[in-house]
Amino acid sequence: MFTPTSSEFMALCREQVCFLTRGLGAASSVVYLSDRPFDGEAGKFVPVAIEPETGTHWSEHREAIELPQGKHHSLEAALLLPASLDRALSTDDFDRPDEERRVWLEGYQIVRPLTHEEAILGFLVTRRQDRPWIDREREQIEGVARTLALACILDRRAQWWKDSYGQQQQLHDRQRDLFDNLLHQLRNPLSALKIFGKLLLKRLKPGDTSQNFVQNILRESEHIQELLQQFDRVMDESPAGRLLPGEVREIATVVTPAEEPISLPAAGDRVESIALASILEPAIASARAIADDRQLQLYDRVPLDLPLVRANPLALREVVDNLIDNALKYTPAGGCICIEAGMEAGTEDAPFSTRSLLLAISDTGLGIPPEDLEHLFERRYRGVQAQGDIPGTGLGLAIVQNSLTQMGGSIEVFSPPRHPWPNPNFPASLSRGTTFVVRLPVSQA
Repeated sequence: MFTPTSSEFMALCREQVCFLTRGLGAASSVVYLSDRPFDGEAGKFVPVAIEPETGTHWSEHREAIELPQGKHHSLEAALLLPASLDRALSTDDFDRPDEERRVWLEGYQIVRPLTHEEAILGFLVTRRQDRPWIDREREQIEGVARTLALACILDRRAQWWKDSYGQQQQLHDRQRDLFDNLLHQLRNPLSALKIFGKLLLKRLKPGDTSQNFVQNILRESEHIQELLQQFDRVMDESPAGRLLPGEVREIATVVTPAEEPISLPAAGDRVESIALASILEPAIASARAIADDRQLQLYDRVPLDLPLVRANPLALREVVDNLIDNALKYTPAGGCICIEAGMEAGTEDAPFSTRSLLLAISDTGLGIPPEDLEHLFERRYRGVQAQGDIPGTGLGLAIVQNSLTQMGGSIEVFSPPRHPWPNPNFPASLSRGTTFVVRLPVSQA
């Protein structure tokens, strides 16, 4: 595969072949570069600069060529110019017998390989037909070849360093995203731990010796939360952290395979048949305690006879925790939250490979503006909530979508709420609130 060259190197090549024409009277010159410049093999050669540069010549002769067999000194007698140039330069000399034509070419054509540490980078071909080259001119052409070889090495090294930097930057970004994911996921259980500690402290009678232990738990929880906030500040102050979504770094373009979504460790591993209720029951129990503390009504409708789903238990738990946490966070006091699960309508009798189980989490909270819906699953996107007082990172829903995609599931969002099944706890005409619908593949086991 031919390695792209910089515009600066291309300009240098053009200037050098123009010098051969204007300064030394060359009738035609071509610079070829190898498609395998650093592996010690000659490979094929692609023309990158040609003089005279006419549209016909350039467009018809960009195909790669191979060196003829033999040592370098035999190249002088090879027909290495594009065929159209050979025809344009043909004289009676080309009608001579092969041996006489070879002698003529060796006098009128010069071929100089562009080499570095025994690797062939390319070669320079220049020819004229009115007179043979003299020694002084040959020395000048040698200088042009050395200049091109050195410039090619510097250009390829610069490109390699740019590509290497770009790859390192991509690796850094992926590590940063994973670190952000871990910090984000740590906040959910920490918030629950603080709320449970406060609820427990309220239930203890005055003078109970357990109060000191609970207060210590709360104090250390606050300390951990402060440390997490410091992490956020440090990351935001770094050059990478200050970049906003959509901003572009001025680095070399690196062509790499499509990257897999950033997810937590083991999020895509160990997909197995599990009961959705085993994930929902502890999550609902924790959410109910938090909802009571925040004066929210929480309803759940999770049938016990649901089929198993194919999912990763750890990843699915994070999906459920993130969605429930959002419902709790963005629903004001007096609101309602409903967690429902069931078969997708119309798939009950379908083949197992096409059956889906739905999980719907609805709330009567602030809702999502239409202009934010299409960007809701982008990393760090918070939309209108970024101007509000409710803290957030804009990572949770991106983590949810990536995890579900890796498990073969999907997610949809509706605002105002739209329920997969009739729901007596939510009026059909509700104009505020949100419903997230998770679709999971049913296990065939």
